[in-house]
Amino acid sequence: MIQEHPTAAGAGTVRYHDDEILVRTADAVEVENVLTAYGRIVARTEVTPAFRRYRFADVSLDLVLELLGPLARRNHVLSGAPFQHGGLPDPGDPPPQPTPVPTVPTVPVAVLDGDATSTHATTVATVVRGRTDAADVHVVALLNKLGRCSEADLAAALCRLEPQVRVVNLSLGGYTADGLASPVLRDALGRALDDPRRLVVAAAGNDGNSADPFWPAAFAGSDAPWSDRVVAVAAHDGRAAYPWSNSGSWVTVAAPGAGEDWSGTSFATPWVTGELVRHLADGCAVDEALARVLSDGTSEVVDPKDLG
Repeated sequence: MIQEHPTAAGAGTVRYHDDEILVRTADAVEVENVLTAYGRIVARTEVTPAFRRYRFADVSLDLVLELLGPLARRNHVLSGAPFQHGGLPDPGDPPPQPTPVPTVPTVPVAVLDGDATSTHATTVATVVRGRTDAADVHVVALLNKLGRCSEADLAAALCRLEPQVRVVNLSLGGYTADGLASPVLRDALGRALDDPRRLVVAAAGNDGNSADPFWPAAFAGSDAPWSDRVVAVAAHDGRAAYPWSNSGSWVTVAAPGAGEDWSGTSFATPWVTGELVRHLADGCAVDEALARVLSDGTSEVVDPKDLG
């Protein structure tokens, strides 16, 4: 079952599975000894080469975490479902786009989201394609019908990315119980970003939360050596950040976040993905692409510090 409670600052909701833990593979023997002594192991799965997920029964999660201490962490639940904010103004038609060049090279984009029947996933993909014709968008089914996945599911999906993928769009995320970065996601993102030509663009979240980091977007403000290739995206209305958009020192950029039929940082994120792809297709390196997006007056992607 999924348990939930407020974040430390009370501005969001932490969700996690109450019968699962994530552990380093190197600690597996000690973990299994505890689980079998106090309960039973239902399933064990490799998440990344360095981490495993254990599902257990006949023992509480609280006791397991107490017995294992730093060896185990909760398997948190991430959400990609848009929030219903209500009464949002329509920001109007998008600005005129540059005339597409038929010979622009294709940039592979992986949208980790719902399946082909998901309105969330199809809208995200449509927003990317609406910003550029250079994006070769592939939707990777990850979220369930409720628009959720676990951090273990996301980590495994990041490790399975096709090698040609240049940009990963993550219109999803969540909070951790202690506010700290997930070691499993850190490991998976490090593997995904081992290719220096790859970028991850992630939603900052929709709780109006400026106190709690929202993962995986908050890795953009971490000490990870690849943090500059994680782009955390908030949402603005053309003048100021939306009050429901999360914020924090870890947020990289802000982009338009509402239309007639959709709203949320879930949709500001593919806007930024599309703009980045446009510059990557012109031959820019990843750092140059981000700088150009921020300086391009037609992109509507801005530094959040410049918003009113």
